[in-house]
Formats: sequence, C-alpha cells, structure tokens
Amino acid sequence: MSVVRFHPRDCPWREAEAAWQLRGMATDPRVRGLGAGRALGAEGLTRVIAVGGDLVWCDARAAAVGFYERIGFSTVTETYDLPPAGSHRGTLIELPIR
Repeated sequence: MSVVRFHPRDCPWREAEAAWQLRGMATDPRVRGLGAGRALGAEGLTRVIAVGGDLVWCDARAAAVGFYERIGFSTVTETYDLPPAGSHRGTLIELPIR
C-alpha cells in the first residue's frame, strides 16, 4: 500500500541538532486518499521523535506538496529540479525534542 524511509541526514535549509530526511514515500494509486500515507508518515514522525529527532525534511515532488502541507510540513524553497524525477520543493517539519 504505502512505503516510506526515514534516515538521519542534515537539512540543507535549516540547522538542527538531530535532523532526519523523509525519502521515498509512495502510496499505491489505487488506495490514495484513504489515509495510508498519512498514517505511515505519522508513525515515522513518532519514531523519529522517540529517538530524539528535532526536524524532518524532504524533497517533495511538486505535485505532492499539498499532501506534505496537510500533514504539518512547511514548504521552505522555490521549485527545483531533481533529475530524473522532475520538479520538487523543500519541505520540513520541526519536532519536539524528547
């Protein structure tokens, strides 16, 4: 249904003590809009917080920026190209430190 990967990686747009990158998020088109991506993203953020992460960022496909904004991310860059995938925008969410 959905997949996502989170891994520790410095954010190119904002300094953070414990930044993580969200990468490779995808949901089967047949089940988009049913909440699978939202649930998977929320679980990933919970796990990042649990290990002390204070920021998650991603190169969001331009067509998916609305999804990331709906789950709490802020768009922080203009559109840029990431070949071969195409147009992206930088997004991030600041997390509470535990």
